[in-house]
Amino acid sequence: CSADPDGACETCFDGNSDDPLFHLHGNRPTIAQLNKTLPWFMEAVPGKECAKAGAGAYNTELQKSGTDATGYKGIGEGIVAASRFRGYHTTLSTQKDYIDALEEAKKLTASISEDLGLDVYPYSVFYVFFEQYLHMQYYAVITFTAAAILILLVCYAFLGSLWASCFTMAIVMAIVVDVMGFMSLLDVQFNAVSLTNLAMSVGIALEFCI
Repeated sequence: CSADPDGACETCFDGNSDDPLFHLHGNRPTIAQLNKTLPWFMEAVPGKECAKAGAGAYNTELQKSGTDATGYKGIGEGIVAASRFRGYHTTLSTQKDYIDALEEAKKLTASISEDLGLDVYPYSVFYVFFEQYLHMQYYAVITFTAAAILILLVCYAFLGSLWASCFTMAIVMAIVVDVMGFMSLLDVQFNAVSLTNLAMSVGIALEFCI
């Protein structure tokens, strides 16, 4: 809609306008109609006279351009070069909620990308932090596998006994498993901080084993 000088809200494509550009043919506006109305819509401030205006809610949703007549890249040619649309999560309160929300957002955008053949990716403030949690199990396996191999090699180099080296490695890994068990009993969440502490426990356990 567009506001007239009297403050009223008029329907753009009702067919009653003297301007042919405001005569809608079919279900969607033409490129010329879009070029004429989109810049106004994106800069119009919503108010009681016209609530369906784009400033604030939508004027940052398209990639801007100083060369396109509309002010938005590709719109003059009927092409949306880059845009975004908003989505909402249900209430998130626990670490698992945030991780699950990120995983579902990735699944949704992957499905959209496949269906439309476009590059679509999700973004939210908490996604940046919780991205690491999607691969936490992988990081843990790599960390403890590398620690076990290094313990075996270093102990064998200093002790000269393969049996003693394997025994030391087994004890250290058993201590790590015990610590993880107590974490589960105490309901300690498995995250980057707890993984770091588990890695430190490997060094402390090895120190008291030798």
